[in-house]
Amino acid sequence: METSPDDPLVPLLIDELRELLISSGITHGVNLRLVHADDRVLIHIMAVSIGNLGMLLSTLTDQAELGDLTSLSCRITPGDAGGGPGQWQYELNAGRYPGDKAIVFSSKIRLPITDLTEVARRLRERH
Repeated sequence: METSPDDPLVPLLIDELRELLISSGITHGVNLRLVHADDRVLIHIMAVSIGNLGMLLSTLTDQAELGDLTSLSCRITPGDAGGGPGQWQYELNAGRYPGDKAIVFSSKIRLPITDLTEVARRLRERH
């Protein structure tokens, strides 16, 4: 089931996505920002661990779908669906904490609003 940008459930789904990302241990609430703009959702996780980011993407992937280029499992990885519009976009930036100079990553994931319902469903089921 796809979500349209003007669906009144979008704010509720974004709130649910926020809670699922926090309760699953992917991130802490203070490090998470979710923004809905037009037909995209931005998930910005500050101070993300690369392991947790990998866990999120593997949780959303269903091995049985990998043969279907239109599936969510293929759309979440750039290149699998031929670079078409609506794919997920990623940005990963490294920096250092001011105090102890430890390396910290900031991750931005932009996904089509049409994938929001399925993302929330998969996280809910695997939580």
